[in-house]
Amino acid sequence: KKRRCEVCTFFVMRTVARTAVTGRFNYINPSRAPSSPEIPLNSSLGLSFDEGLYLSKEKTVKNGREHNFNLKDDGFELICNVSLHLPYTQYSDKSKRFFVARNVFGALANRLVEERLGINSVFAWHFVPPLVRIASPDTIANTPEHSLGTRPHSMVHNDYGFDFLNYLKGLSPDDIYIKDKVKAAKMSEDYQCAGRAIVIQFWLSAQPEGTVIENDTLALCHPRSIQVSDLVTRPLLQYAGNKYKDNTVILQAKDSPRHEWFYWPALKTGDECLCWIGYDSARPEMWPCFHSSFHDPMVPSTSHKRESLECRVILLLDQKLKAKL
Repeated sequence: KKRRCEVCTFFVMRTVARTAVTGRFNYINPSRAPSSPEIPLNSSLGLSFDEGLYLSKEKTVKNGREHNFNLKDDGFELICNVSLHLPYTQYSDKSKRFFVARNVFGALANRLVEERLGINSVFAWHFVPPLVRIASPDTIANTPEHSLGTRPHSMVHNDYGFDFLNYLKGLSPDDIYIKDKVKAAKMSEDYQCAGRAIVIQFWLSAQPEGTVIENDTLALCHPRSIQVSDLVTRPLLQYAGNKYKDNTVILQAKDSPRHEWFYWPALKTGDECLCWIGYDSARPEMWPCFHSSFHDPMVPSTSHKRESLECRVILLLDQKLKAKL
């Protein structure tokens, strides 16, 4: 056990000291992209990498620990001292993940928008249940309940599209996956009254004790390095599979030499997490925050497989508060 800790400590020190690494990222092939970001990608295109839809591009990925990013000015930041002390073995329990989302990430998202964005009148907030991502052949890309874990996504993407606020306003209680229809009706009412929607996304390590994420880790692309001409709209149903039955969309990207990528090596389980703005109807310049997993060629293939946890919190602001922001 002592030897394992020594090896882990050595890896953390070596990784944090690296200023940058290289990695390959899967972008939309420009020849297959529509002429405008507002036009969705051809619905006949599936997930297969063999259809010429994606181009793999090598990128420099800088060490985000060497920069002082913050949510307001950069659209993402590293949060320390999260104090998420959920035993590792409970991440696979769906009900406990709901508890974590409500009691940890919901409150944290509220605090972040108050401290970073100066918003102290959040009308309501709802959360997307945390997803467990495991880089293992035993997991599949998208499981209906996410109970077994899903593989990390290796395609450059943002989880929300331009019109997400109007999409929320159009939801009915039957569209919202929640067992309690009374709560679903209240949630639908909240959505319809919202004058602004902000999505804060959280990502953190769920590695077993004594290990760190060495590969298939997350990288974020700085929003200010992205231009509208880089964007590609894609139906979520087409991107993520038939477990989604609605017409919401995500954004993917075409490659650009302007794109600046960052990663945060050796995140401390239960203490550090990344957060970024996945959507903000009032500040389009701060999103999309494209992200993707990537393979670090310096890390051996025998390294411990990534296990991570992520949660998305939807914050809604009342229509009457819009003029005060």
